[in-house]
Amino acid sequence: MQREEWSSAIVRAATATEIAANLVIREELLEGRRLPLALGDHLLRWANGIQGKFDKLILPVTKGGPAHAELKKLKARVEDINLERNSVVHSGVFKTKTQAKKVISESRAIIKELVDLYYDGFDLKST
Repeated sequence: MQREEWSSAIVRAATATEIAANLVIREELLEGRRLPLALGDHLLRWANGIQGKFDKLILPVTKGGPAHAELKKLKARVEDINLERNSVVHSGVFKTKTQAKKVISESRAIIKELVDLYYDGFDLKST
């Protein structure tokens, strides 16, 4: 944002959100279900992207568990971030400062909610 690279800021925010989703997947699959690391890594690559990770891994693996309802509430918000990111990366759309601020704000909120489900007291520092 400081360099006024609005499109890049959106891609970075979406990437940070995907990394938070990876943390959830690792907690659920590797820690919770004790799957082998190689299988967890394979599934992370297979799911590809934040939308895939939510649809193919996070929501199915948490179904029936205590975190599922909260994670399901994030689905539409994750889709919005993914659409903004994909419009930059796959279609070459240039974004405005207003759009970047919106995606960053939403990404921060989702990251906080995702990580806080697994790590009490998690805080994401402001820049």
